[in-house]
Amino acid sequence: MSEPQGGETTSGYSPFQARPRYTPNDGPEGIRHFPAGALLEMRVLSCEDVLLSGWAGLSRPHPSNDNLIGVLLPGDRLGPVLDGHLCRLVALTPVSLAPDTDIDDWPRELRHLIRQCIRTCHFSAADRMEDFLQETYERLEAVELAYDGVFDLPLSQATLGNVLGLSTGHVNRVIKQLEAEDRIQVAGRSVTLMNRRR
Repeated sequence: MSEPQGGETTSGYSPFQARPRYTPNDGPEGIRHFPAGALLEMRVLSCEDVLLSGWAGLSRPHPSNDNLIGVLLPGDRLGPVLDGHLCRLVALTPVSLAPDTDIDDWPRELRHLIRQCIRTCHFSAADRMEDFLQETYERLEAVELAYDGVFDLPLSQATLGNVLGLSTGHVNRVIKQLEAEDRIQVAGRSVTLMNRRR
């Protein structure tokens, strides 16, 4: 999560840069691959799609707004956010998607969007950051991409601030505060939760 030089982000994508349209790179069994920064549009997605790998950012549906309001992680379904055009999706890292017609778990994605709204409106900056990291860990652990309180966070501080409604400088100060209070440890892109909820 350290801030790279020259305005680049650790994910290789800045949510404020212009995004070209991409046609997915199709693989076996309908798996589609998109590069970081690709705008994931309805013309190439379906409500049955599930994120297999990578991180996707959620933004408001208006094309002129690049503020991120949430993050989709591997295992998340696109249906709840695409159905009704609630959000736009952009690949924060390279992503892979595939159709999955088992739609019984849609409330999971809606729960994390509701949690994001509550976190952003009612939590202090430090609690907002810690809750986001805790939720991210729980979601990654559910798909076996995190263990023992440790996970990889491929977002820059600017993108993290965009998701949490904080400036980049404030994100940096909050991370240092959480480390000083032994609530988290950060080493490059690796985050360790010291007070993980069970």
